[in-house]
Amino acid sequence: AGAGHGGTITDLGFGPDGRRLFTSSMDGTVRVWDVPTGVCVDWMSFSSPPTSLALSPTGEFLATSHAGRLGISLWCDKSYFRMVHLDGSPDRPSDMNE
Repeated sequence: AGAGHGGTITDLGFGPDGRRLFTSSMDGTVRVWDVPTGVCVDWMSFSSPPTSLALSPTGEFLATSHAGRLGISLWCDKSYFRMVHLDGSPDRPSDMNE
């Protein structure tokens, strides 16, 4: 398993199958963990730290709220629409360009 968040964890939630754990942090990122292996399989960076998160019942959508912002951001899981190859932990976060 790689390094974790660099700030306080603000929220967490399991994917619908219980295999993935989503964590948000004051370091400005959301990470997705493969629970059985403990490996970070996705890593997203935001300009404003995510303060909470929630997943849709299917796991297709992730809702986030952010420090200093009103409203909720809704994100779609790209793996529902195209093949995603996981060849290890990401070495840098995906910029979510809010």
